[in-house]
Amino acid sequence: MDGKIEVVETPVVTNFNLKNGDITAGGESAMNRYNTLVDIYEDTNGIMQKENIVKSMEAASQKEGKWMTRWTIVYENTGMDDLDNLAVNYYWSGDYENVYQISLK
Repeated sequence: MDGKIEVVETPVVTNFNLKNGDITAGGESAMNRYNTLVDIYEDTNGIMQKENIVKSMEAASQKEGKWMTRWTIVYENTGMDDLDNLAVNYYWSGDYENVYQISLK
């Protein structure tokens, strides 16, 4: 804001301006997507499996128009107790049925 970085605590992010709730930064749809994710996060107490997270991203995505959701990334630890099996699940152009997985090993 005004050329300064502002830190804001939040469990989810979209392109909604969290600092002052300004809907001109991302529009009202950005605020609605943010609120959708917050509601889902609170309903699950923040505990979700990858499939639930992907469904949440789909529910919050903008499905049509000039500013439709172009990409979504879900980070995943495919191992049990270590960080050796980290992966990035990349979804393109609102297609949540097909995932491109990139290993971070």
